[in-house]
Amino acid sequence: MKVKWVLLSLAMLVLLSLLSGCRISFTAAKENQPRKPQNIMMDASVSFKPHQIIIRGDTDLPPGSVLYIMLKPYDETVSLEEIQTYQVEPDDIALASTAKVGKEGSIELTVLKWPDPNKRYRLDLMFIPDNQPEDIKLGENLKTNESYIEISENGKTLTGLLLYVNVLKEDEVIGGTMDFIPKHNTP
Repeated sequence: MKVKWVLLSLAMLVLLSLLSGCRISFTAAKENQPRKPQNIMMDASVSFKPHQIIIRGDTDLPPGSVLYIMLKPYDETVSLEEIQTYQVEPDDIALASTAKVGKEGSIELTVLKWPDPNKRYRLDLMFIPDNQPEDIKLGENLKTNESYIEISENGKTLTGLLLYVNVLKEDEVIGGTMDFIPKHNTP
């Protein structure tokens, strides 16, 4: 009787060892599966006041996410039509700032000084997952977002989301608010 009990106990131990080994391999296989793409909503607008550019918006990015804002001037020789149809790229950054995502997904109100109201600019609003605080790590595949972009920074390729809007001369601005658009939606 003792022999049967010992054999039965030994068989149970072997079976449990095998089953726990399978569970570990199933978990490891699950971790290596590609993550599903995630569409991230970023909806922002810009309004103008004398010598001020005001950015507001909403997003479903986690609270505390950092958004990068860059104001880039267009060359004075570029025509208004080329700018409005996004046929030309602006020059280097004239002004840079950041904004954070608030608790309810609001993009913190950001006010920039309008460097020269008699110049035309492009205002960029970017989210770069690799440049986020330690507690904000998004591993999602962003390639399905219409605002997805790859940029090179210091020899390294970064991915992120880019929205932008043209800031025209003060006397060319019609209305007080303009919406940011993804690069892929440009005419």
